[in-house]
Amino acid sequence: MNIARARTLRESILIPASAALVPWTTGFRRLAWRAKDEDLYREACDAAYTGAKDFFAIEDPDDWKRRHRLVRLVDHCDL
Repeated sequence: MNIARARTLRESILIPASAALVPWTTGFRRLAWRAKDEDLYREACDAAYTGAKDFFAIEDPDDWKRRHRLVRLVDHCDL
């Protein structure tokens, strides 16, 4: 398995599934903790931040990216 596939498996299936298989409050806490990992969705977060900062005043880029990762994780979990 190449690195890109392993990354996709981790970000799109394994981490979200680990939250989907437990009660939601526990799962959400797990996703919020994982969203602190700056390597998670790195390219997508950087691209989203670059676009968003042109339209919004973002005071804390690291917090914005963490919340963006959390939304992505919850979206994948919902799938």
